[in-house]
Amino acid sequence: MFSTPHEEFFKKTAFCHGEYMHDHDYMRRYFKDHEEQVKSTVPPDRLVVYEVTQGWGPLCEFLDLPVPEIPFPHVNSRDEFRDLLDAIKAKHAKQSAVDNISEHAGEFFVDRKKKP
Repeated sequence: MFSTPHEEFFKKTAFCHGEYMHDHDYMRRYFKDHEEQVKSTVPPDRLVVYEVTQGWGPLCEFLDLPVPEIPFPHVNSRDEFRDLLDAIKAKHAKQSAVDNISEHAGEFFVDRKKKP
């Protein structure tokens, strides 16, 4: 049902939170707990805590690479993210409906064959 990397990501993250998905406090706490778990697990010399708002600098420094001459890309805005999530949810709902219809259609045809 889920096939693209984005869909796999959302399946493992967004969809597993169910009714809490839109609970801002819950999601912030979940993210911070996850961040702390990563920090306590990954050796400091192999970890960079990075926010895309920081641009190329800290990332390139950590990777020991020169800063590119091109501007840092600004993609995947909040609106783009929501649109992507909505599209994945719609695809998931459509696939669930098709699966449900297929399942019941099979039962209908099996039942019809049993009747005289």
